[in-house]
Amino acid sequence: MTPRWNRTIATSAFLAGAVLVGATTTGADVRAEEGHEVVHPDAIEWQEGPDTLPPGAEVALLHGDPYSEGVYSVRVTLPPDYVVPPHTHPLTENVTVLEGTLYLGMGETFDREKGEAMGPGAFLSIAPDHAHAAWTEDEPAVFQLHAEGPYEIHYIDPDDDPRS
Repeated sequence: MTPRWNRTIATSAFLAGAVLVGATTTGADVRAEEGHEVVHPDAIEWQEGPDTLPPGAEVALLHGDPYSEGVYSVRVTLPPDYVVPPHTHPLTENVTVLEGTLYLGMGETFDREKGEAMGPGAFLSIAPDHAHAAWTEDEPAVFQLHAEGPYEIHYIDPDDDPRS
């Protein structure tokens, strides 16, 4: 199944349109010129999260293509009481919390008591193949993920994988 958050026609059209009109549009929400791209908050297009995450997450592709080689940036919103069970990624993930509280637990077992609360401004870099879980409690959390593609996620317990 093709993930929805980076392969939709709308996203492709959005990015292509940004490149085509960026140099001639003033006051635009998205500006793309040779060598840089600016995306203002009101231009962010939120979509349902990919099938690699439990239902309820929303994502917005800001830059790049998570499923290709190269740098990408996505913004992610997790609703209250949301859990991404223990998993790994083959490449480094860099996370900056923007709103709310994101909890992170290291290791192959999900344990809320051993998690660390990260509020707005917190930064985290997770090494490749390092097992971790993420969750929210009473409030949603918004964070920005910067990484090298291609994106992959491998759940420690295959029964936790929403694709199965």
